[in-house]
Amino acid sequence: MVLGHRIINLFCKNDGIGPAIIKSIQVKTKDGIIYEDIIPYVVASIKEMRDSTLHFYHSNLNIGKLLPADSKIELVTTNDDLNTSKKLYEILNVEGLDISIEYESIYGERWEINNNSSIPIKE
Repeated sequence: MVLGHRIINLFCKNDGIGPAIIKSIQVKTKDGIIYEDIIPYVVASIKEMRDSTLHFYHSNLNIGKLLPADSKIELVTTNDDLNTSKKLYEILNVEGLDISIEYESIYGERWEINNNSSIPIKE
């Protein structure tokens, strides 16, 4: 599984040979505020910016969701508007932001991936 981002989207990709079952999602800000999904964090950040012009598309990565092998889910994405992309980039790349996803293989092995590493850690 890989958690990655580009300027205009945040995605979760399963590069493994089997399905990944999502066990937990945590978004923690540098102020210690914890969100259980990326969308509430993005919405709160938009409100904090007091900017209603940022429009984005999203998919939820719910606990219990099965992510098939070699599949990707776009968690947050925008259109190609440069201003919107820049704002979303700033929200997702703020210093001290920690996004972590814990998942399990069909064999019961638990792994965790976060936005600060491209390699999952076995728990």
